[in-house]
Amino acid sequence: MSGQQPSLSVSLVSQVDRVSRALSELQRGAPIILVDGDEAAVATAAELLEPLRLQGLRSLAGQGHLSVTAARASTLKARAYDGDLARIRLNDAYGAPEIRAVADPALDLERPLLGPHLTLRDGSAGLDRLALKLCKMALLLPAAAIWPLPSAEAGRAMAARYELITLESALLEKDASWTPVVAARLPVSVSE
Repeated sequence: MSGQQPSLSVSLVSQVDRVSRALSELQRGAPIILVDGDEAAVATAAELLEPLRLQGLRSLAGQGHLSVTAARASTLKARAYDGDLARIRLNDAYGAPEIRAVADPALDLERPLLGPHLTLRDGSAGLDRLALKLCKMALLLPAAAIWPLPSAEAGRAMAARYELITLESALLEKDASWTPVVAARLPVSVSE
């Protein structure tokens, strides 16, 4: 034996582990890095966004935008240029409470005069779709705050620097077992 370690191509972290970690991060309100080809973005669940985290993300990556479903956009009178979703520009008027109010229909009566909402029409919405899918898989509202990054390499560098989970879009495309069968909230206290 020459003392060299045999090279193993075994991964200790499976695809299921990676996706589960990303869902867990979203459920606790932490940002994750999404990568698709050479595109990357920081994403976090809109309903759990805290003021300090919003401030930190804005200082690192700019104003960002809020992705909501086309149905929610219709209620908000925001244009869904991407068909199935709308990307609402986040300027300084959108603090964490405003972002949560735009994302959560249950807050419509508490904050009825939000808007008008300016939506993006240029650029790709692939990472936005992935973020909304992950929010749904995490049983959160389908609304994500997104900060596009210059490249996938910039996304990986940010993930390494700030210890963020990175999720490649290909992980969800490879495995059909990630298709949800059913999800519902049940009134357990009044059911037999």
